[in-house]
Amino acid sequence: MFDRRCQAGVVGGIIIAMLVFSIILPLILYYQRMAEYNTAQAEIGIKYLEEGAIELLDARGLPYYRIVSTGYPVIEVSNIGSIPVTLKRIWLLKASAIAKMIDLTGDNDLIKDLYLEGRSLKGLRTLPTLQPGDTINITLNMNLIEAINYYFFIESDRGILHPREMAQLLVPGGPEFGEPQNILGSSRIYFFSFRWYLYNGTSGSLTPWRDGYANYTIPVNALSSGGGGGKDKKYDGIVFSVRILNMDFYERNIILDGDTHIWIYYSGGGALQKCKFHIVGVDEGGNVKSYVPITIGYGTSVTVYFLAESEEVPQPGRGKILIGYGNLLIHGFIGDLPFSQNIPFVGITFVNLQK
Repeated sequence: MFDRRCQAGVVGGIIIAMLVFSIILPLILYYQRMAEYNTAQAEIGIKYLEEGAIELLDARGLPYYRIVSTGYPVIEVSNIGSIPVTLKRIWLLKASAIAKMIDLTGDNDLIKDLYLEGRSLKGLRTLPTLQPGDTINITLNMNLIEAINYYFFIESDRGILHPREMAQLLVPGGPEFGEPQNILGSSRIYFFSFRWYLYNGTSGSLTPWRDGYANYTIPVNALSSGGGGGKDKKYDGIVFSVRILNMDFYERNIILDGDTHIWIYYSGGGALQKCKFHIVGVDEGGNVKSYVPITIGYGTSVTVYFLAESEEVPQPGRGKILIGYGNLLIHGFIGDLPFSQNIPFVGITFVNLQK
């Protein structure tokens, strides 16, 4: 009996030892390691917070005049702090809302190229890290005209957004004719895109094609119907051109129909008068043709032409001027809906140089 009790005690001790070594001891070791891991994570978190407080990037969109030849927006980021910074993604904002989130890996289709200190990172799957003093240029694969309406942040892997103060304009300086001048409505015009041309009714050609005249004073002496008999009286009308940009909030197409026109209002004979410049088509050779409705895609711009034949153009007396102002009426469709928008336009002076 005693031997059996001894055997039972030995077996019980062995079982207890096995439980201690197979379950309880590993649990103790596990909790010790978890405590060490949590402590390490807390230290890393504190380090990230400390580093995040001192990481410093200068992030800016390159101005239009520097990138117009490439046709793509570029963000330049410089590490002006004292610690390395890994860039994680770009936030693109439009109308105060997040429009796109772009991960900063070289194999992202929304990234056209990444140049870190003159070395291309295109095709690499790793995030770029900037050492103190490094600069990276990030070229985005998006339409330059569309890009003028975006602002951006750069996010680091520590979760810090740069610039810290506020989002920056993606393309400062606006497009080729400056920023669009009207800020309300879906259609916008570039004031400095305005040109005027002399129209030959026999050949249908415009002079001077393609540069036009970039001023706002029109001598009527060259027109066939008036102006006091100028020696260059061989043209049959005036054509205006202006560039129109589609920045519809809902990103719909705009279709301009044949009722799109410019009214020029001027004072003559003591009463307010007006003349109408109707929309026309112009081919690549600078010849007026029948108008075919124009579709302006979202984020794109189109140069549009308007003709007034000579008998419709204001005719001041010899040595006189008539001063007028214009309104551009855009008419057609936006998406599938009827659309009309009136945009205050340029001031024009019609002058008769004959004495």
